[in-house]
Amino acid sequence: MITKFPTGLKRFISSHRLVIIIAGVVVIVGGYAIWSKLSWDGYESAYKNWHEQTKGQLRTALAIPSDQHDKKVQALLNIANNIREQQDTACETNGLIGWQRFVGALQEREKSCQKARDDLVSLGASLNAFTAYMADDQALAAILKRATTKSDLPESEWEAQVLVWKSIVDKIAGLKVASEFTPVKTKALGVTKQIYDSWQAVMAAHAAKDKTKYLQSQARLVQSYGAGSSIADASSEQVKELLEAVTAAQNSLNN
Repeated sequence: MITKFPTGLKRFISSHRLVIIIAGVVVIVGGYAIWSKLSWDGYESAYKNWHEQTKGQLRTALAIPSDQHDKKVQALLNIANNIREQQDTACETNGLIGWQRFVGALQEREKSCQKARDDLVSLGASLNAFTAYMADDQALAAILKRATTKSDLPESEWEAQVLVWKSIVDKIAGLKVASEFTPVKTKALGVTKQIYDSWQAVMAAHAAKDKTKYLQSQARLVQSYGAGSSIADASSEQVKELLEAVTAAQNSLNN
């Protein structure tokens, strides 16, 4: 048997169904709005925390004394690596809220994130350049440690010195370095080649018993050793430029 509802009752039931449907839609829309807000708040917090944490890590790394070279370089390298790992995904938005980035206030949040990311990427690039330079500098220093700074050695040690300086020249020539270190490598190669050539000239003049050439060669040898300071000068100039780039990137983080 089919039950027939009075017309008034049908209306009552229909209107309540409509209320339930509308209420359900309101709950869904309201829930989405709350979730969207929380998602955007989390988006903003994430990039701001990354930004602030990196600034703190950089201050700590730069405060490490210069005599703790390896520790300082490693700390700076860690910062650069962290930036590289996060830069590609830092300002991505969830697909369900991504369309909202065209809304005024949310668009500004995205732009702020992109600005923070770009500043951090610039910092990472300057830190990579600096740490690569310092690694090359250490490699060159290790080669030059084999050299003696004395030019007035006994004759019995001359031949050994020629071999040492030949080895030094070859090792420097074979160094694979970052572009920032190339001017220093070029300077070091020129100076060490000059010392090597001068030792050869001293030995040749002595063997020929040519006093005039011997004295001239000895003078050039002393002069060649003196030119060694130009390597340090070239290095100081490059380090200054690299640190200026790091400082500029650091200042951008503070703006």
